[in-house]
Amino acid sequence: MRTFFRDIQPVLDASFIIRQEQANQFAAPFHFHRGYELLFIIKGQGKFYGGNQVMNFGPGDVYLFGPNFPHYFVIDRLFVEMGHSIVIQFRDDSLEKVFSQLPELNAVNELLKLAASGIKFGPVDDSVWISVLEMSKSKNLGLVALLQFIYTLHLLATSNQHQITIIDPIIDKFIKKQGDDTRLDSVYQYVLRHFNEKLSTKKAASLACMQEAAFCRYFKRRTSKTFSQFVNEVRIKHAKQLLYRSHDSISVVCYSCGFHSITYFNRQFKAIIGFTPYEYRKKLAEEDSTKTD
Repeated sequence: MRTFFRDIQPVLDASFIIRQEQANQFAAPFHFHRGYELLFIIKGQGKFYGGNQVMNFGPGDVYLFGPNFPHYFVIDRLFVEMGHSIVIQFRDDSLEKVFSQLPELNAVNELLKLAASGIKFGPVDDSVWISVLEMSKSKNLGLVALLQFIYTLHLLATSNQHQITIIDPIIDKFIKKQGDDTRLDSVYQYVLRHFNEKLSTKKAASLACMQEAAFCRYFKRRTSKTFSQFVNEVRIKHAKQLLYRSHDSISVVCYSCGFHSITYFNRQFKAIIGFTPYEYRKKLAEEDSTKTD
């Protein structure tokens, strides 16, 4: 089983790392770091699992994860074949200490505190994207790149043009150790990759190398939800995306997400989203008409 912990290896003569990733699937499994990760999605969309929450992700999304915040991205091939992201990482024993000593970076320090629960930013200013793209093309991470990175964090922390969403405000604040229990890694991959197929608790339990009853108790204890609740949440988040991006009928959306009953689909959608599928699509249409008026 792959380890849950992924260390951030510092670059020689640099206090942070920046790299571009392009692939038909983001490589990292469900994992966490002993540091901070700032992630910019340039291309790709699908499902994101952070802490104990499931969300859709897409181009233009920006995320900030603090130390020990578990996260995992799965590209949905239905919408796009390739993913492209820019990743910036720094260890919590380097820049964090420097930032805390500078009053000019109070807003950045507050932002880093919030990152312990994971942050998703709303649409960010073009200036942020320009800064990040320039840094990603730089061959040397010198002082200029460092100052540019700090300025990028400052823009994210102080701009009033975007919203900040806390991903999992009640995530357990525990410190994991390298080689810690990773039994749920393969279960998350199983669900996020095959949610539109017939899934079974027995199969999930076998992937976790556990008996079915023990697995159900373990999953509920670790995620605060049952396995079936988790599956339904992933399917409903995908349905929400289809209702927004496609013109498929509600019944087609229902079955394409892995549900086998329209009634059950409607009930689960309203319980998780707050609207029935019909109400949600009507709400989207009304918002679009308002924008065009």
